Amino acid sequence: MPKAGKTFRNQFPELDPLVKAVERIMKAIIGKENIMVYGDYDADGVCATVVLVSILRELGIKPHVHIPFRESEGYGLNIKVVDEVSEKHITLIITVDCGIANVREIEALQKIGADVVVTDHHNPQDVLPAAYALINPKLDEKYPTKEICGTGVAYKLAQAMLSEKIREKYKDELKFPSIGFEKWLLDLVAIGTVADMVEVIGESRTLVKYGMIVLKKTRRLGLLALMKASKIDIHKLNTFSIGFQIGPRLNAAGRMGHAITSYELLITNDNVEAQNLALDLNEKNQKRQKMSNVMYLGAMKQTAGHESDPVVFAKDDAWSPPLVGLVAGKVCEDLYRPCVVIGKNNEGKIVGSGRSIDGFDITWALGECKEFLSRYGGHAKACGFTLKEDGMYENFKKKMFSLANKSLHGKNLTPEFIIDTKAELVDINWEFMETMEKLEPYGQGNSEPKFLVQNCKLVSLNTVGASSSHLKGSVSDGDKTQRQIIGFSMIEWCKKLKVGDMLDIVCIPLINQWNGNREIQLKIVDLRLSDSELRITD
Repeated sequence: MPKAGKTFRNQFPELDPLVKAVERIMKAIIGKENIMVYGDYDADGVCATVVLVSILRELGIKPHVHIPFRESEGYGLNIKVVDEVSEKHITLIITVDCGIANVREIEALQKIGADVVVTDHHNPQDVLPAAYALINPKLDEKYPTKEICGTGVAYKLAQAMLSEKIREKYKDELKFPSIGFEKWLLDLVAIGTVADMVEVIGESRTLVKYGMIVLKKTRRLGLLALMKASKIDIHKLNTFSIGFQIGPRLNAAGRMGHAITSYELLITNDNVEAQNLALDLNEKNQKRQKMSNVMYLGAMKQTAGHESDPVVFAKDDAWSPPLVGLVAGKVCEDLYRPCVVIGKNNEGKIVGSGRSIDGFDITWALGECKEFLSRYGGHAKACGFTLKEDGMYENFKKKMFSLANKSLHGKNLTPEFIIDTKAELVDINWEFMETMEKLEPYGQGNSEPKFLVQNCKLVSLNTVGASSSHLKGSVSDGDKTQRQIIGFSMIEWCKKLKVGDMLDIVCIPLINQWNGNREIQLKIVDLRLSDSELRITD
């Protein structure tokens, strides 16, 4: 186990809502009250749910669990849960990764005698819900790390519930798990942080660092089964494994069915069930990839001719709302423009998702358009919303267009990335790679360093991948040093290049391992022929 020492903050310092929440939860446990943990359908929300359910079970309570169905209930507390709470005589609801925007729903729950403890990390809106306790790092001016994922906030509550002070106070009434038990939950915090694209800086970086250690030693049968089904080598685990392999499979449950599948995978103690659930998620993820690709091609067709617009839109009633966010992200990345993609759910509601770029806070923009929306939420670069009615779409689109135009006017909207430094091919050796490893974990806010290597000779060139869409080959410095290269989705370059060409490449050095072998491989971020013009700003 990691010996974290004082690297983890025990709780939100002097934060009264956390103290108040812990006391209310302890009272509910001792009094054998009915408790509900209300989660979210994405990987962060599911992991946060498992964190709190695990702690409550250790303290002798088996809580009710409600994870909303994405299609019919949508994000956050749904008003329909009031009936369920009443029927099951639930007196305490703990939300994870949601709740900060649910003013009406929490008011309705309080009217039937249920207390609500909100744990969330999303941006608070102008009016806060009158919950029993609101735990959100963005509400505490003193708390130094505002960017903590939903699972991280749930973990803070778990830490407080198992703190030395609480153990001493309730030692005669409750049986606590062994000291340090909560550290085994850090694998979930790492997954939640990376999958939710939260910045891996400050305390979040510490949580992910130790979470990766726990993940490599995880006891979760579901995660072990998922890694096996996904052909992930547990010894090679890194944040890339979470972001591109584990996270998408956990998210696939909520996108292609119900997120309860991912929850059951992470909580199960049955090996056969774990294997079956892992295979199911793998299959769902494959279907998700195919469906989202069809939608992406349709969205790109709709945006053709609008590439210079300040914000681009794509809408089709046949598109699945759980997938519109993925499509919006890919279009935004391709065009380097804010993008809104809209579909229709099973109830006929118009549901959309947006992704943005630096300079345009897309969730702020939704707030300026709230007369058209029945609900909305998100971050500066990602949002989700529901239109009040289809007939409002054109006016909504027009206002968003105007807001984006004002925000981005005069700004250079040519996509750029930062090259950290130049390097010679001979310098990228094993000692160099050991230094790179010390900079991990990588993620949002702490991306892998990008190096410019100039005047490389292309020695070999092939296409690889199921659809032959990736570039693979090798480059040389013309002397003794040769390195393998891989360029994902760079099939167009394969048509332009030939062996012997001199290249300038921007790359991320990686260690490629297979069948017991290890080699240094350069992942190509961008490239050009060495005699081309290159605009570099110091």
